[in-house]
Amino acid sequence: MKVKLLSKEEISKNFKWNVYYWDFSKKSIVETNIFQTSISFLEDCCFLFNDCIVRGKIIKDFERRLEIACFAAYGSKYEYEISMTRVYPTVIDNETFRKIDINAQIKMNWEIFVREIKRILLTYIKEE
Repeated sequence: MKVKLLSKEEISKNFKWNVYYWDFSKKSIVETNIFQTSISFLEDCCFLFNDCIVRGKIIKDFERRLEIACFAAYGSKYEYEISMTRVYPTVIDNETFRKIDINAQIKMNWEIFVREIKRILLTYIKEE
């Protein structure tokens, strides 16, 4: 049986999870799709998703491998951090100021993120 694998282009077009980050060239906070922002993340997802398609099922360590890919691409990286504080802070301290990277934004809704990725991925597996 011939299996149709996903290309990086198909993944970046058909998978979507938006987050905020600071765009240095625009000098503003922008919304971006994580599947279109990091080449290494896209390549890791391509390998992981195609592994599932070849096997015809969501693999056992799918969630762990997806988590590693997210952290490797987006965790603790200055270029993907934004700073948050309350409106009109009188003092900037640890209670009113926080840095958040793209990985942390993904982790805030991790269960939903994984469920949606699996849902889309299963449509490709069932097509075979």
